[in-house]
Amino acid sequence: MKTYCGVCDCHGIESFVEKGSTRFPYMMRAEANRQRHAIYYEVVLSDEDKKIIDGFIELKEFTKALDFLKTKEMKIPAHHKKSLSMIPNPDLDPFS
Repeated sequence: MKTYCGVCDCHGIESFVEKGSTRFPYMMRAEANRQRHAIYYEVVLSDEDKKIIDGFIELKEFTKALDFLKTKEMKIPAHHKKSLSMIPNPDLDPFS
């Protein structure tokens, strides 16, 4: 089991990396893109779960990757909880 972090938004998973000491840029990116309901997340996954998410990302199935990730226990900032229930949903992007 390892901890992963990144940003997800109305288009699905935007970034997915093993958590290290560099979470600040991801948190800042999520806050800068709240208009797309961007969220910084952390999640503990098995190697098998990581392979599933990597497979979706490789196929550019970012919404499916987020749908799968949401079946796991995600740690997100409290003020992002409402957004998590609304995404993925590309119709929420004010620029598309």
